[in-house]
Amino acid sequence: MQTKRFKSILFSCIAAIAICVTASLAFVPDECARAKDLYSVLTPQIIEIYEREIAGEAILSNISEAQLKKAAERVGVSLQKYRALCIVQDLGARVGESYTVGELAKMKELKLLITAKAIADAYFNTLSEQRQAELKEMLKQALAA
Repeated sequence: MQTKRFKSILFSCIAAIAICVTASLAFVPDECARAKDLYSVLTPQIIEIYEREIAGEAILSNISEAQLKKAAERVGVSLQKYRALCIVQDLGARVGESYTVGELAKMKELKLLITAKAIADAYFNTLSEQRQAELKEMLKQALAA
């Protein structure tokens, strides 16, 4: 049961890292209730945790705001959604799913949620219970901050 709860919180943080805020409601309902949209929980802290703890390298933090905005405009999404799509794309590549950010951007929201969840589930299955607990705590603290 604990693993299912962990998957929910980690999925919400990684796979949109905010694509599915509702999954986080069980853990940090006040913070998620204050979120202005599905992508607004993708904070610099969440990105930093993803880059440090999962990617092991800079994915977004090494790109200027201007470059990110330009790239988001090219695929026709908001800056926050673009950041989320980059993380979904990166995580997917780490589990053998090959999507471009452009392909993800063209997906309807429901299809994107399903795809992101499948990618997150594939990633979760690679983690030990101890690692899951560590990441859960880091993400929970970041969302509560």
